[in-house]
Amino acid sequence: MTYAFVLASNVYISHQPVVSYADQDSQVEILQVTSFKPNKKYDQHHTALAINANFELEGGQPFSVTNNTISNSDYKLDTFDDKLSISRNETILFEVHQLADEDYHALQSHIYNEIEAQHAEAVFIIRGDFWVKGHHIIIDNEKLFVGDDSYATGVTNNHEGVLLTPYGVRS
Repeated sequence: MTYAFVLASNVYISHQPVVSYADQDSQVEILQVTSFKPNKKYDQHHTALAINANFELEGGQPFSVTNNTISNSDYKLDTFDDKLSISRNETILFEVHQLADEDYHALQSHIYNEIEAQHAEAVFIIRGDFWVKGHHIIIDNEKLFVGDDSYATGVTNNHEGVLLTPYGVRS
């Protein structure tokens, strides 16, 4: 299976439904998609989006999501068949949205073209403002920020999942 992760104006294609962060010392799995609604082109059965996630709040407090259940009751969790959103005071901390097949065309052309060329079975848009191993990660509609570095309009392919690092992004 091939998955597409859209982070701001970047698309990362992977054969693993995982986004991780790594530095010289270790690797942390930020997001693992454990189930999703299959693409109509490949499968007709219905499964809701479910994730596991691990990251930090500002100040270093750990935050986790296990099978769509959050570890911190100070935050609000909204779940839908195709979307999971964690917020506090109307501010998004972390959000994963699976796009329906018919919505791909609304993405930027370089993202849409790569998704079509790679035959992605599922497309996930990720947004958030969180920390991992002391590095601030912000994913908005335009740019991906990892620490002091920003990334825009990128396309990357690999097989091992998306890997954010203090030195760049690999997938």
